[in-house]
Amino acid sequence: GCLVMQVACVSIAIGSLKLRHYKVEIAPFLGSAWQMISAGAVVTVIALLRGEWAQWHFTMHVAIPFFYLLLKPSMVGYSCYVYCLPRIPLAIFSLHRYINCTITFLLGWLLLGEKFGIVESIATVVIFVGVFLVQNTRFASSNKESSI
Repeated sequence: GCLVMQVACVSIAIGSLKLRHYKVEIAPFLGSAWQMISAGAVVTVIALLRGEWAQWHFTMHVAIPFFYLLLKPSMVGYSCYVYCLPRIPLAIFSLHRYINCTITFLLGWLLLGEKFGIVESIATVVIFVGVFLVQNTRFASSNKESSI
């Protein structure tokens, strides 16, 4: 499981770099649709090979979160991702991965009562300090360039 997740993260990073390098012009929703259809097809084949189809039961209890995740984070979020990727510097663009995880963790703590101890507090501070440094370094370097 962990190896698959690491391969997925590396694949997303490589794909993002290639998309920027080749300057592919594609409508954000169309790009999102093609990528999600491709990923869905691969994951479906893997699930079928593992025999997971028999364990899946589509009930109303499953339908509501399924369609929420399909529409909001997938279509809207990923379309924004595809739209912003070629338009924002990579140093700034890559920060969304850290911010999203931190916000998700904080919401879990606030809404679901998940553990939030000293280690989690330190990690959150480190992430926000890193984001602050990246943002200020970008502005400092652009101010130096504009004054020359």
